[in-house]
Amino acid sequence: MLNAVVIMDGKDFNKIARFYMEKLYKLFIPPNFKHIFFNNGFESFNPEPGLSMLGALQIVVTRDPNYICI
Repeated sequence: MLNAVVIMDGKDFNKIARFYMEKLYKLFIPPNFKHIFFNNGFESFNPEPGLSMLGALQIVVTRDPNYICI
């Protein structure tokens, strides 16, 4: 099997990634919304790269896994 590998130099990566994400989310998020909440929007064990890339904040809710709402 042949694989294609693309190596980026990282120049303007944050700007390009933010543009891509905003364009992607614009498809289903109305333009008048200022804040958006995602469930597990980023890697849960290392969220810092994703949060930094988009200038986002993370709220972590800890709960007892034995507690079930019915």
